[in-house]
Amino acid sequence: MKNRIRSVCILLALLGTGNLQTASAQTTAFTYQGQLYDGGMPANGLYDLQFVIYDAAADGNQIGNGLTNFTVNVNNGLFTTLLDFGSTPFDGSARWLEISVRTNGGEGFNLLTPRQPITATPYAIRASSVSATNISGGILDTQLSTNVVLLNVSPTFTGTVTATNFNGNGAGLTNVPGTLIWQLFSSTNLSAVSNTGYLITNDTQSTLTLPASPKPGDVIRISDAGLNGWRIAQNGGLSGGGQTPVNQVIKSSGGSFLSYTVWTNHANSAPWTSVVSSADGTKLAAANSGQIYTSTDSGSTWILRTNTAAGYYLASSSDGTKLVAVGSGWIFTSADSGATWTQQSPPISGSWRAVASSADGSKLVVAPSSGQIYTSPDSGVSWIARGNSSSWASIASSADGTRLIAGGSGPIYTSTNSGVNWTVRTNLITQAPVLVASSADGLKLVAAVQGAVIYTSTDAGLTWAAQNSGSRVWNAVASSSDGSRLIASTMSSSSPGAIYTSLDSGITWTVQNISSKSWAAVTTSADGSRLAAAVTGGQIYTSQLFNRASTTPGVTGYLLGGQNTAIELQYTGNGQFISLGHEGSIQAY
Repeated sequence: MKNRIRSVCILLALLGTGNLQTASAQTTAFTYQGQLYDGGMPANGLYDLQFVIYDAAADGNQIGNGLTNFTVNVNNGLFTTLLDFGSTPFDGSARWLEISVRTNGGEGFNLLTPRQPITATPYAIRASSVSATNISGGILDTQLSTNVVLLNVSPTFTGTVTATNFNGNGAGLTNVPGTLIWQLFSSTNLSAVSNTGYLITNDTQSTLTLPASPKPGDVIRISDAGLNGWRIAQNGGLSGGGQTPVNQVIKSSGGSFLSYTVWTNHANSAPWTSVVSSADGTKLAAANSGQIYTSTDSGSTWILRTNTAAGYYLASSSDGTKLVAVGSGWIFTSADSGATWTQQSPPISGSWRAVASSADGSKLVVAPSSGQIYTSPDSGVSWIARGNSSSWASIASSADGTRLIAGGSGPIYTSTNSGVNWTVRTNLITQAPVLVASSADGLKLVAAVQGAVIYTSTDAGLTWAAQNSGSRVWNAVASSSDGSRLIASTMSSSSPGAIYTSLDSGITWTVQNISSKSWAAVTTSADGSRLAAAVTGGQIYTSQLFNRASTTPGVTGYLLGGQNTAIELQYTGNGQFISLGHEGSIQAY
């Protein structure tokens, strides 16, 4: 029996080696199929089989543990048995299978020779645990699944991407909710990208246009480190869904934006030459060629006070009760808001061109069209000649009357002792004529040069900085008491002028929404909230600064911010952005 089984098992091994199959791509087991002949006839019944793996066809080393499969059913010579050596024996090296057989429950196993080489089929079990060091050759991009992300393209993920431990600074990432990447903004125009901060470094005003199709929650920040501020323009884009056109609007909680009201015309048409205001902006006085009018209701109604043949230039005390009017050889003063006037003795008979007053109306300074400047310490009763002769166009005084500034066809002059001594200030300003204004402390000065730009000084005229006002035919300028809010007007015989305002000490200027006119004079209240402007051959107009809750919806609406201002906006849907906070004065239009 022993010899018979041996011969039969050799046939079994030879037949079985070509029929190894993987049992599953997900396990290490595989099936072994073969044929068993007993005495030349197909065997039937139960047999026990042993299997051992070696690393050589003869001798060598056993690899791993062997297997014994009991009671293998053989039917008409055919059988199938399952082998599972695990993945460890199959590391890519050559392997041989040694087989032994006996009848079920018989004594001892018969060793079959030679060993059978293990062909490639069982090595499929290594695919789930193969080492990259054993892979050779290249895989083309076209052989990969379309779900595989390539490194040399910009993939779009339609599903949720979850990852941890990102490395790097995130530069270049855009439109990522909850994150904010800052960019330097040195150009004059740029379209904003959601969830991005922009640091303005430009020395001219920069315009940032809001995204056309933002998503709710998207954030935009802008901060100015340049010289002339920024403008945020609204986009005529689409809603968050990307299809429905919307009118974008920017809103502020609590109405913290600033804007001027529509300019309203008052008084009769006349050849106005001058207009002045009390500190609170309620009392106004205006002069034309021969008439002086006053108002006690911020310009809504006017009362004729004088009617002479002389033209006048005016100055007012801070409470509006003391007025001074100068003209062609005349000086008049009033101590009752213009109800009555006293003619003072002029120091000369020439034509006066400019006048200024201290806050209490006691210290006056007048400048002729040509000649010396004169000061009065007693509300115009007596006068003292000061300085050199020149052609003067404008003069301004600090609240206490000690600091003065005068401009004309020559250089700018300043005084720190009520006009006793004057110092020539020629830094940067060489054009003429020059119109001037002063803050209450006399430190912040403004010089509007006809045919050039506006200059400002923060050190009483020692140094000057040219501002981004544009070169224009400036003919009047006025300042709030702290020097932060300014108003200036232009006039040209060939092209009627406009009114410009600044809320940041002259750094940025905004043209007011009023039709072009030949403006002659402008004035402001102490806080810069109430403005008045007179037209040559027209009426007097007034406007008031107020807190505004939002911009004008649509592409015509915008925000303005000056130097060192900043704002953060968040999109809430339906075309609406809200201000999460801002620094400095922000203007809404």
